[in-house]
Amino acid sequence: MNLFKKSQKQLAEVNRNRRLGTRREPALKGTVDRGGVLNFFLFLTFGLLALFICFAGLSSAGPLVQQGQVSRIRIMAEMPFTYVSQIETARKMEGVRQKVAPVFLLEMRPYQAFRTYLQDLVNSLGDFARVPENTPEALARLQADEVENFLKEYALGNPYNLRPSDLATLYNQLGHTRLEAAINEGVIILGEIFQKGVYQADAVFNLDQGQRLTLFNVEDEFGNLQEVQILSEEEGLRTLRIQLSALDIPRESTVALFRILRAGLIPNLVFDSERTRNRVMAAQEAVTPVEIMVGEGQTIVEPNTKVTAIQFEQLEAYRRALRESQSAEFGFNAIFMERAMLTLMLVLGAVFFLKISRNKVSRNHRIFGLSGLLILGNLLILRLVIEFGDSVITETTPVLLQLLPFLAP
Repeated sequence: MNLFKKSQKQLAEVNRNRRLGTRREPALKGTVDRGGVLNFFLFLTFGLLALFICFAGLSSAGPLVQQGQVSRIRIMAEMPFTYVSQIETARKMEGVRQKVAPVFLLEMRPYQAFRTYLQDLVNSLGDFARVPENTPEALARLQADEVENFLKEYALGNPYNLRPSDLATLYNQLGHTRLEAAINEGVIILGEIFQKGVYQADAVFNLDQGQRLTLFNVEDEFGNLQEVQILSEEEGLRTLRIQLSALDIPRESTVALFRILRAGLIPNLVFDSERTRNRVMAAQEAVTPVEIMVGEGQTIVEPNTKVTAIQFEQLEAYRRALRESQSAEFGFNAIFMERAMLTLMLVLGAVFFLKISRNKVSRNHRIFGLSGLLILGNLLILRLVIEFGDSVITETTPVLLQLLPFLAP
């Protein structure tokens, strides 16, 4: 009877061991407990996977913020880094571009054409107005209508719309000889103004009221570049009036001569876009990129402030520096030791749980592996929720951001 009960008890224990998937065999002295070795490797694998899931690629640069977004926390640099600021470099290059003087072609052909026309006109007018020496002064004086008829029959016409009355005044007050001398002196003054360069400010440069152009690179008729202080049409006319007033002729003749010469004063600067662009490119190529050094502990973004373009660029550079630095990942430093200690505490907690749990959990490798997979799966889902919360998508959908905590296991 006792033998029968003993056989039933042994049979029940064998069946229980089969259901648990374990075989209780007496351990021999000098042999290795294979179950303990397997558990050790399972614990090691579990710890490494947990460390990777929790901390791989996790930046210490704080949450992901975008330009223009208000940061709720202070983001500080935990390591020194240096980066090239594209924004500051572009700003520096723009400053260099503003300092490069544009290149203009100095066109003297309009002046030469006007000078030739005016000198020929005066000579022809002298021949037209010549009278015998004994002619009374009243009869020798030219009338405006006579000059007008002369201009109509003149071979070169009147392309500059000169006033017949001005030509008559000059001839009557100065005579032919003094008229030629005054015209030549006025043409010389006009040529000096053309040599400086005349521009039409409102049509070419769109300058604000009160502004003017100063030194520019101007290519003269010989192909030489020189920096000159160019004049607007208004400044050119003012210069012409002032210098003509210094001539030794009557005031009425000065006014008439000014009206004649002002007809030939036109803008003579032609903007050379290609040479200007080449000079700008050459100056910008010489610009060295702006490097910014950020020290450890330096604040990148202040709390409750809107992230500017400069701050966002610096924050992105900080994230790149963290990714490229070995110390920011799994290097043996304070950050790594802190993360490793957290992971070790998690693993020891799991070991302690299995030790105090029922024997079948600690002895059955399938149940043990399934428990580890469940924990790792929870950690992975939590990590995905955190990463998704820091993504750009949640910034545009606040409702989705509010629902994220309910997705965490």
